[in-house]
Amino acid sequence: MQQNLTLTQRVSLAETDLRDHAKTIGAYTEQLRSTEDRVTTLERQEQARQIEESARKVRDEALLAAVTSIQTLGSRVQWLVISSIILAFLAFTIGGGLKIG
Repeated sequence: MQQNLTLTQRVSLAETDLRDHAKTIGAYTEQLRSTEDRVTTLERQEQARQIEESARKVRDEALLAAVTSIQTLGSRVQWLVISSIILAFLAFTIGGGLKIG
């Protein structure tokens, strides 16, 4: 500032500086709100992703249990069929085998 300014001019310059600072603070405040909104959105998306991932994990575990159950049942049926064939062969052999003529 120049030294030969009147008091009114000095006050006017100070008021202009204050208005400029207020505008700057307003702009920073708006940027902060925008950043907060973006962070909030990202937090919500992350939360939704975690929930979806947990649900997928539970579903995958249920599917794995179902597949394991089906494999166990298939294995039992396979052993039952093999045992039946062996028993039928033994019954055939003990019963005299194949009689021709």
